[in-house]
Amino acid sequence: MDFILSPLSHLVFIVTGQHVQPEQLIFLISLILSFIGSYIYKHHVQTSRISFENQLVISSLFGAWIFYINWGWFIWIPILDVIVSYLLVRFISPSSSHRYVFVFSMLVLALCHLRTLYLFMFYTPDDASADYTGTMMVITQRITSLSFSIADGFSNRQDLLSDNQKKHAVRKIPSFMEYFSYSFCFLGILAGPLVFYNHFMEHMRPKRDKDGKPVAPPSSIVAVTKKWGMGLFFVVVFRIGGEYLPPTLNMDPHYISTTPLWRRMFYVYFSMFVARSKYYGVWLICDAINNEAGIGFNGYTANGKPKWDLISNINIPNIEFATGLKTYIDNWNIMTVQWIRLISYDRLQPKYRTLGSFILSAFWHGFLPGYYMMFLTAHIFLLVQRKVRRAIRPKFQHSSNSRFFYEVVTFLATQMAIGYSVVPFVLLELNGSFKFYKSMWFCGHVIGIAMLLLVPSTHGQSTKSKTDQSEQSNGKKQVLIGSNGSNHLHQD
Repeated sequence: MDFILSPLSHLVFIVTGQHVQPEQLIFLISLILSFIGSYIYKHHVQTSRISFENQLVISSLFGAWIFYINWGWFIWIPILDVIVSYLLVRFISPSSSHRYVFVFSMLVLALCHLRTLYLFMFYTPDDASADYTGTMMVITQRITSLSFSIADGFSNRQDLLSDNQKKHAVRKIPSFMEYFSYSFCFLGILAGPLVFYNHFMEHMRPKRDKDGKPVAPPSSIVAVTKKWGMGLFFVVVFRIGGEYLPPTLNMDPHYISTTPLWRRMFYVYFSMFVARSKYYGVWLICDAINNEAGIGFNGYTANGKPKWDLISNINIPNIEFATGLKTYIDNWNIMTVQWIRLISYDRLQPKYRTLGSFILSAFWHGFLPGYYMMFLTAHIFLLVQRKVRRAIRPKFQHSSNSRFFYEVVTFLATQMAIGYSVVPFVLLELNGSFKFYKSMWFCGHVIGIAMLLLVPSTHGQSTKSKTDQSEQSNGKKQVLIGSNGSNHLHQD
């Protein structure tokens, strides 16, 4: 499609003055096509006399076509992944098939990530940023979450399942068309968000009234319009802001040697906000695409207004004004947090849960060194936050003024810790990330480790028990997640 995209990219430059690579342009076009497809599917396909099976065929073929126009014949990789995974689910006992599916699907994803690592090391970062691993990460989430849900649905010990596992349990082996359609559905195939199988099938096979017409959720036009508007705004912030606040400046030797530390700290904060904007933009648009199709309805507010946040990947105010790293984590890439909770966190022994979830998240993201530097640094800060919250926070809860002071201090500390942690995630390369930390005298690591050693531990049994119970009930697990992976989203 280069003969179409190259002139179109040149036209965009003439009109807007922005250089848009053909790969980025086809990605944006694919999002628009997916949105148009969601409208047609909801208002014409689901309301027609087309059989349910043929509706599944339409949604999956459209999703496969979206993949093909972006990544070409690499489509054989997800097709092979889905077919082999289904055979494992179909012909191996549900009590163990999820393990085989998990290993196989993660192995396929690992091979894709190794290709990205090869391109990043021996070619240019741009060659590695525009590939199909992001979509493979989305498909891997769908395949593995479904296999674990099937295992839960056929479990002989239903009493041992958590409420979350019971909610997502699948008690019937899907047909191949149902399995393939779930894996390849065009809604969110490029950048998510993850939709769990039961919610997906509720949408694909909606309840019908006495006349046979599907009972649709309330109108999503307000939510869709708002998310599209905000999404486009953040895309513009990323495109324009990236020219004035490039994240690579954080590792530039001349900039480091000529700029005082305090100014560079401010630059880290604003450049990382610009870097986050691309995720905000694309995730909001992907959420709008699903909402337009009727997916994501989550009941009504106290004022009777419909909520369309069931599969939302981000809560921007809670991220930007977080007063703790855990708050940031709980509101960033939310559906991936729920995926890790379902297949990892809830199934591990309590002492291994956080570490196991970090390892799974890092492996799922890939093998670029910046990811692991970020996860290691953020894990230190997360441990610090736990100790500070248990040992220091109670001393500031006696008056509104002291509580306000504590919130201000923790807000500033959190924003600095996030910026300091995330720079390697954006830069990705080992040398550049090391240069950045060295220019900062590794102050974040030094302060974090010092606080771990100096802040007294308060591991009272009652406090620990209450904390564990609270975490189990609200489901907000301490899992660090980066992007959902579309490599169009990260120059990553």
